[in-house]
Amino acid sequence: MRENASRRTSRIAQMFISLALLAPAAANAGRKVVVLRAEGKVDAFARKQLEYKLLELARRVDPKATQVDFSFPDAAAVSNCTGDLDKCNAAVLDEFGVDELLVATAEPMPDGSVSVTVRRASKAKPIQTITFSARGDALGTETTTRIGPWYGVTATGAPSEPGSALTTEPPAPVAGEPSPAAPAVPGPQDSPPPSAPSDEWNGHGTGRAYLGGVIGGGVLAAVGVVLWTRARSTQSEIDAAASSTAADLHHLQDLESSGRSYALWGNVTVIAGVALAATCGYFYWRARGKHTRTVAISPSLHPHGGGLTLTIGGLP
Repeated sequence: MRENASRRTSRIAQMFISLALLAPAAANAGRKVVVLRAEGKVDAFARKQLEYKLLELARRVDPKATQVDFSFPDAAAVSNCTGDLDKCNAAVLDEFGVDELLVATAEPMPDGSVSVTVRRASKAKPIQTITFSARGDALGTETTTRIGPWYGVTATGAPSEPGSALTTEPPAPVAGEPSPAAPAVPGPQDSPPPSAPSDEWNGHGTGRAYLGGVIGGGVLAAVGVVLWTRARSTQSEIDAAASSTAADLHHLQDLESSGRSYALWGNVTVIAGVALAATCGYFYWRARGKHTRTVAISPSLHPHGGGLTLTIGGLP
């Protein structure tokens, strides 16, 4: 209960601080854009990736565009308006003294993708809405592709006139140049013999490389555990912090920001470390399976007679 109260107090304080910072900027000429905190149950890393891309696009029309850490329902409550974006967008725009709001919702899907809806509310213009889905590793690129045309960015990321269509077709060949021919498929007689693997990936070098990856992954995971511990310690500081003055609210805001950063990077380093260690461990085990120790005895000839040769091979 105390944690929720502290978070609400910090969120309200941040909204008023944002209002105070945005009001002087609104008096200057130019278009003012604000990116609100994305709603939905998506994880923090994907949400930050989406918000960063939206802010990056917004700064094409407003170099001083900002991203605030509260969602549209919070902004509507401060503006004394009850309702969704369709009802309260004008009240929020007037309250914050800006020309445009970007409001996003991101929800995780059963197949592992993220369903994203981005709405653009501007003064004296209808609300624009785009919905798309993307995998986590392609969320930033897909956001630029889908939302970029609002701000004059094509699918390839090159500037264009606002409202222009996405550039998805390959460029036409220059007049006079022959069209590139399809690559010829070599027949059985043309296929080169398989080359032997290089020494760099054979024998001791392979084993050391994979073992190094296992050790490195373990160290990375240990760093993540340390960051998790620091995040828990920061949360304890938040629970025990006072919230009666403006300075206390600023301190709470700083603590929450630090706690989120520790938790986020803890997740990233633990996942990356475990993945690296597991992958390298698997390849090391497979390499040992292919290059197990072998012992062979074979006859051999020498300048002064014959004998037997003992051959030992494989990974250590």
